[in-house]
Amino acid sequence: QMAAYHAPWMDPSPPRLVPQQRAANTAAVVTQQRQQQQDSQQRIGEPAHNDLADPLTGQTTEVSLTGYEWRAAYRRANHKQLPRRLKVFGWRLLHAGTKVGARRMFAVSRDPAALAACACQQPMCQQQPVPPLSTISHVFLECPVAAAAWQWMRGVWQRVQPGAILSIADSRVILLDDSRVWAPAADKSSMWTLMRLLLLESLYDAAVVRHHQQQQQPLLQQQQQQQQQQQ
Repeated sequence: QMAAYHAPWMDPSPPRLVPQQRAANTAAVVTQQRQQQQDSQQRIGEPAHNDLADPLTGQTTEVSLTGYEWRAAYRRANHKQLPRRLKVFGWRLLHAGTKVGARRMFAVSRDPAALAACACQQPMCQQQPVPPLSTISHVFLECPVAAAAWQWMRGVWQRVQPGAILSIADSRVILLDDSRVWAPAADKSSMWTLMRLLLLESLYDAAVVRHHQQQQQPLLQQQQQQQQQQQ
């Protein structure tokens, strides 16, 4: 009966590796992992999104070393009389750093509802067969709400500076504040920067509110259904 009994502790201990052998085995495993990483990196193709491309045009162009107009745009966006929140917003805008749907879609899941939330939530845009993506140009220029707002701004600015023809459809004027394309009178530059950033910030806030309302709709519908079931 004792001969039929067996336990693992009865087995002889396996031979132990000397430290040099353990180090050699570990090095072999690390080398194999590195080789697998290199092989996987070689199979990676072109990125889905080029971070070096211009966020407005989508093209990769060399930075001009002779034109320094962008420095003036940064100085105007950082004017001492501007509120801090507008300075921050202007800096983010010049860096294409506003969190619109086109930027959120790289972080959301592949769920259709999450991807649909990256489109413009303005009712007129949602009625289109394919709702447009909420890009920087769309939120601040192409959306019907933005187009109507800039049409109103053109009329206001003509009263501020009679005879001035404001190009409200040019992203270089509205978004980049490129003085080579259009510039207000010298004595009205600060007023233009303030009014431009205020209107852009309002358009961005409205887009954010519409996005949050769209996300809360399923929750509100669920709460209404629960209330109806309780009644």
